[in-house]
Amino acid sequence: CESLNTHNVFLISSDRSKMEKSWSAVRYNDPEAKSFEDANFPFNFYVHRASATDESAAPHGCDSLMILVPCCTLRRDENLATLDRDECIKGYREQFDDEFVSKVRGRILDRLSVLDDLDDIQSH
Repeated sequence: CESLNTHNVFLISSDRSKMEKSWSAVRYNDPEAKSFEDANFPFNFYVHRASATDESAAPHGCDSLMILVPCCTLRRDENLATLDRDECIKGYREQFDDEFVSKVRGRILDRLSVLDDLDDIQSH
């Protein structure tokens, strides 16, 4: 996947207010500050391609991608921060249900699929 560097940030460049709104969930730890409610809203995200610099990060001929999307962190939530791991994961799943995660995942894959070597990323 030569279209991606080791570190890649996908930002919204056409509208500053939308760009800032995309980060507000993290900046203010506000779960209501969703930047994903509009199907056409191009939110910011980060892609790390470890295999670009570390051959051991993926099997030969493959790549390893990690994608981070701005969202509230549970660590800042005093109630969830004191829970054990399983309860914390349950709280995370309640905050971001499967439908929401699927929607965000799909929009990221759509954006990545326009890159030359990632046109078939939806199938992986």
